[in-house]
Amino acid sequence: PFSFDSRDKEMLEKKEQKIKAVYEMEKEARKFVANPLPEFVPNLPAKKLKPATMIEEFILETDKRAAIQHEKWQKLLEEEMLRDKESRTFKAKPASVLNNEPFVPELQHNSSTLCLHGLTNEERHVPTNLEKRATEWQQRNKLILKHQEEIERHALENQKIRMEEEEKEVKKMRDQMVHQAQPIKSGKPLKIEPSNKPVTEPKSPNFSKRL
Repeated sequence: PFSFDSRDKEMLEKKEQKIKAVYEMEKEARKFVANPLPEFVPNLPAKKLKPATMIEEFILETDKRAAIQHEKWQKLLEEEMLRDKESRTFKAKPASVLNNEPFVPELQHNSSTLCLHGLTNEERHVPTNLEKRATEWQQRNKLILKHQEEIERHALENQKIRMEEEEKEVKKMRDQMVHQAQPIKSGKPLKIEPSNKPVTEPKSPNFSKRL
């Protein structure tokens, strides 16, 4: 009377039915069912056409300023070229010498000219400005050469003095680099005196508080 066989059989049957139902549902879900084709009905609104964008040149303020500076520089360059061209053009002056009368020297018969009749050609020779300038240039060249010789002599003397000073400095530096022993420093003599403190009395330490 206390057996559960009938109840267990019913539970197994119900379980198997549930498993079959789930299996059937999964099998139905695995089947491929195509969707129907959509109906293409022209229900869209009319397309509004917008005008095309007009292309405009993009100009910066720096480009404007650069263009103005370039124009100014171009004008200055053209003016300079015109001035250069005008300076290079040859403008001959009128030849007024051709219309003038020729130069005729006047002879002055004075005492100085009369005295020259009895002299030789070398004695009659009067030095010209060219000869005077030549003599002055020779004297100037002599002075320049003399000045250059003095400068060279002073430079050689200065170089000789500098070399001697350098040799002295090198010798001094070498002498300073040589190690020289310093003398032993003598201080006050050490004087040992007896102490005035009393002698320490020995006592045993108290390590334990019980004693």
